Amino acid sequence: MLAYARYLPPAQRWSSKFGLVCSFDEVVDAMLEKPSTSSCAGTHAVQALTFMLRIHESGSPLFGESTRHRTRSFLRDCVVAAASTQRDDGAWSPDWRASGDSRRFRQTAGSTATSTLVLVTGHVVEWLLYLPRDLAPPPSVLSRARRWLVGELARATVDQVCADPCPYSHGLLVLELIAHGGTVEAP
Repeated sequence: MLAYARYLPPAQRWSSKFGLVCSFDEVVDAMLEKPSTSSCAGTHAVQALTFMLRIHESGSPLFGESTRHRTRSFLRDCVVAAASTQRDDGAWSPDWRASGDSRRFRQTAGSTATSTLVLVTGHVVEWLLYLPRDLAPPPSVLSRARRWLVGELARATVDQVCADPCPYSHGLLVLELIAHGGTVEAP
């Protein structure tokens, strides 16, 4: 979808090879209705919505004003969820979009594999760094996540990283992004 968002504007609609007419408004509507249990703890969906919003707001309109408002509201709610479900140690678990009250129970009820926490935390931080500045969480959220990621990546063994490179590569990516200013400009 991001390729369409980058290269189709100013067109906001397109036809598939089967003649099906699609629009960014329809795509965003479908994404906003989708449950939060998609791959990588739902972070790819919020990241795609963030990129589309940033493209739209940078002068390449993708959708109508009502879709823009719904997208901003959805992302704002996701930021609130991220801030309220961040674990005390700075990490996020796969159910990061759940309410804060249930997060406290889950933190004590069982453990989540470290590589899973690194994967989710890296993805959540990466998404938070792509947000428009006015939607960004308080700096303390990113600071706690950075400290946790630095500690976990320092403790990771070569065998752990080789066995499951995706989580650790995302963790390293976000630490690099943070080291170079902490936010990412519009795509």
